[in-house]
Amino acid sequence: MMKMKRCGLYIRVSTDLQAKEVEGSLKTQRQRLEEELVRRSTPECQWVKVKVYEERGRSGKDTNRPEFQRLHKDIEDGLIEVVACTELSRISRSVIDFLKFVKFLEEHRCDFLCLKQNFDTTTSHGKLLITITVALAQFERELTSERTKAAFLARARRGIWNGGVVLGYRPDPTYKGRLVVNSEEAELARLIFNLYTEVGSYTKVRDLINAKGYRTKAYTSRRDKHHPAQPFAKGDIESILHNALYIGKIGVNKKNRCKDQDKLPEPERYQLVQGQHEPIIDEAVFNKVQELIGLNGRSRSSFARSTRHNHLLGFQIVRCGACGSTMTPTWATGRSRTYPYYQCTKIDKAGKDTCRIRRAPGESLERLIMQRVSQIAASPKLCEDLLRHTNRTLGREIGPLRARRARLQRDLDEVDGQAKEVVKRLLSNGGGDLFYVKETLREAEERREQLKQEIAQVEAEITRYDSREVKADELCRRLAVFEAAYGELTPVEKKRVTQLVVKEVVYTPERITLSLWDLPFIDPQERTCRFEAWRNWLPGQDSNLQRGD
Repeated sequence: MMKMKRCGLYIRVSTDLQAKEVEGSLKTQRQRLEEELVRRSTPECQWVKVKVYEERGRSGKDTNRPEFQRLHKDIEDGLIEVVACTELSRISRSVIDFLKFVKFLEEHRCDFLCLKQNFDTTTSHGKLLITITVALAQFERELTSERTKAAFLARARRGIWNGGVVLGYRPDPTYKGRLVVNSEEAELARLIFNLYTEVGSYTKVRDLINAKGYRTKAYTSRRDKHHPAQPFAKGDIESILHNALYIGKIGVNKKNRCKDQDKLPEPERYQLVQGQHEPIIDEAVFNKVQELIGLNGRSRSSFARSTRHNHLLGFQIVRCGACGSTMTPTWATGRSRTYPYYQCTKIDKAGKDTCRIRRAPGESLERLIMQRVSQIAASPKLCEDLLRHTNRTLGREIGPLRARRARLQRDLDEVDGQAKEVVKRLLSNGGGDLFYVKETLREAEERREQLKQEIAQVEAEITRYDSREVKADELCRRLAVFEAAYGELTPVEKKRVTQLVVKEVVYTPERITLSLWDLPFIDPQERTCRFEAWRNWLPGQDSNLQRGD
């Protein structure tokens, strides 16, 4: 009776680039092992390939590898009698891990076949040879790791980005290691920083951001795994607020940031260097957030609450009419009290002589803004003028949404085309690796569903723009409801509601230009809902969309 040896072929490459090569190392390893099984087969004993365990882009430094774990499970279940590989380093580059694997094979009476190194595990000399061979492989891996770390450190010191997903930025396609600003996501990053200066709590910022419908950045990893947008977690907010990348800096030795720097050697100390990318957060805002985080860390209460003035217009609403810079909240101290101001940020960055408008008085500016809103509510003519201007603005802003919808549709068509190509190759190859094909099609289907959801969101936003024609008398009624509800709010609630109504204020001593967000209809009989009703005006959005007028 003919015997049969059930063989499992284990093949592995360490990088994703190697895994993507059609005629690369994986195909070569598989071919060599299949040929070896044919060579060893005899009429009395056939060496049969039962499964191929293909590890794509996984290091051999440890055993935390999906296919390697699947191989372990199949050996335990008795499905595999022989494990075949091209060389020992494919199994492991760790002496301890490899010796444990050899012991595991002995316990389950499973043979081991290696094409490059022929050895015998039944003798002490054979075990010594294995130990030395794997130790050399481990030494090679550690040298490679040290060289890679040194290269990353040198790149960081030159201000080059070493990789990772960052909200507000995308990789520069023309220059590896450089970031360019994603203007849509940058607005969300600024909002997160500004909210923390107001509420002083990771959790509250997370809740406010998620309540508005914002989501984390969707991306596809280098292993082609798509990570869809998700609600923000507390850790996401904390990571963003600590990231000096937003002020144009690159962290060196970031893992040592929380250690005592005096006890570390100079090359291992954490430091910030100037990056090769554009900042999206003002350094004064970033420093204020870090100071507030430090204070909150030493106290159970939030120091953001003990503010001297609420600054109703916040950090990003007021702009200087002379230079176009933002005007951020600050104070000036008099003999008996402090006076709130909005100060031009260009003065902070380039000196007091760089802009003719240094400050705008906080209380009087905010009072004028609210008076103007009351005047608009009381004047149908002003409402008509405002609506005429708004309709022209909507016509300009709906264009980018339609462009994004077209871009998403192209991505969807591309995913469909890739799926068809996989099926076509499968049919032409007479079967191929069905497991790989199924995984590819599954990931394509997940990506397809994600794109369809994003297209639906954009179409809903376009529909919202198309349906936002409001008559002058209706606008007056809505503003009147807002004015009546405003008087019932607490100071903190007034600040939040003001920033949901007032889109932008352009200030000069001679002229103030006011832009408003769209107001929803709220029944005057339901004003008891107070802040919660106003806070949820804007429709849900993901991290790639901005608020619309």
